[in-house]
Amino acid sequence: TDGNGIESATIYDVFPTALAALHCPVPSGLDGRILTELFDLEWLSGIQLSDVELPWEGVATQDVETPAEDPQLEALKALGYVR
Repeated sequence: TDGNGIESATIYDVFPTALAALHCPVPSGLDGRILTELFDLEWLSGIQLSDVELPWEGVATQDVETPAEDPQLEALKALGYVR
């Protein structure tokens, strides 16, 4: 344990956390969460959530053709970078 309370963090949490750290609006439709454990209460009060439509929302993922047994793709899935 690292003592920061972020043991359950995933790769998906990096983007919303980075946006929050930069005081940029965080779209509410992101897969990850803001790692609030990294910030103090005063910092958290400045975080803005946004209802901005994400550019990839509504894109049909089943239309994307990927090889079924691509070892590089499977490795990325195992690491949590690809669903």
